Amino acid sequence: MDEQTSNKEELIKGIEQDAMAEARRLIQEAEKDVKDRMAAADSQVTYVLQEAEKKAQAQVQAIERMNRSTVHVETRRIALKKRGEILKEIIDRVEKRLAESIGGKGYKELLVDWIVEAAIGLNADRAVINASKKERPLIDREVLRAAEAKIEAFINKKVELSVSGEEEPLAQGVILFTRDKTMAFNNQIPTRLLRYQSEIRKLIFEELFKELREE
Repeated sequence: MDEQTSNKEELIKGIEQDAMAEARRLIQEAEKDVKDRMAAADSQVTYVLQEAEKKAQAQVQAIERMNRSTVHVETRRIALKKRGEILKEIIDRVEKRLAESIGGKGYKELLVDWIVEAAIGLNADRAVINASKKERPLIDREVLRAAEAKIEAFINKKVELSVSGEEEPLAQGVILFTRDKTMAFNNQIPTRLLRYQSEIRKLIFEELFKELREE
């Protein structure tokens, strides 16, 4: 395994470890919230039974049914809310870690991969690259030639790449567009995460609940 691959794997492993720790904390909070609500519901039923057991049996049964329904609805609502919070927290952490990695070892290789993906999606003979202010200096001739070689290897087609001279976009990642600007492919980090959000969500919860079951 070369050093660049090792750095990528360490970055991904660190993100996964942070995500799992935060996910466990949020799930524990959700479980406590549900238990507290169920305890309050049980207390209400006990009080009614003590005060009017003989005269209000029908009322007690109605309250029990209502409490069971309320707990079910609240449990589902809290679970959905926590799932959303977990996903947002993980995505925020991923964005932060990627932002911190700009200029570090292996980052140029990430840029090459993003450029290649965008170029294939754009499907043009020539493409202009735009990137954030911190990333643009990293897209040098070496990165361009490496990306062009990968593109040709993947789709058996030569694509000429160049760097835009226009104002840089704020988000991390790259945008590729044709020279006449009639077509573009956005491969910035927020767009990438949104594009693969369903896969990210599925992976997170599959791995999370797998580990929780094994504990």
